[in-house]
Amino acid sequence: SSDFDTQKSSWSGIYGRPGNTYQDSFSAVSSINTSFFSEYHNFGLFWQPGEVLRWYIDGQITFEITAAALTAVSNSSGAEVGQRQIPLEAMYIIMNLGMSNDFTPVDLYRLSFPATMKVDYIRLYQDPTAINVGCSPTAYPTQQYLACNKDLYIVLKEDRGRIPGGCTSGALASQPALSIGLLAVLLLCLA
Repeated sequence: SSDFDTQKSSWSGIYGRPGNTYQDSFSAVSSINTSFFSEYHNFGLFWQPGEVLRWYIDGQITFEITAAALTAVSNSSGAEVGQRQIPLEAMYIIMNLGMSNDFTPVDLYRLSFPATMKVDYIRLYQDPTAINVGCSPTAYPTQQYLACNKDLYIVLKEDRGRIPGGCTSGALASQPALSIGLLAVLLLCLA
């Protein structure tokens, strides 16, 4: 018996057809018991680029997706989603409370704010035969792409008013948008 229950339902609800805006996403939601609000638990992700993603809670697999699950598909109306892949390029890890009405309705009237999510530690392991540290691996030269497409990531002064909630003033506002977002998250580039 576990302290959680993981549910997945592909192509249902708002994700209901191939070819929609969610075609490159997949997820699972784990229902947890009250111990998750007062005790520490271990969450894990095993990622073998191009092969498999596997999520764990307290050492038990909660969800897995393999390359075979991402083959091209179509439905009776002819809508298609082409072959997708387990990510090969650089990634980052974000630690947050994960509140979203896409998971379950958020009851803002009964929640206490500010809320706290305590993280004791984060460990990152790499296959010793395939160590790769950095955000611009040879196969996916991210640094070169950003340098060649800087105009896509800079928030110009005249555009700041178009950003919902405004834009940070000062030096950060003229930096690439990626820099602004990454200040608020734990950034670990993986490949």
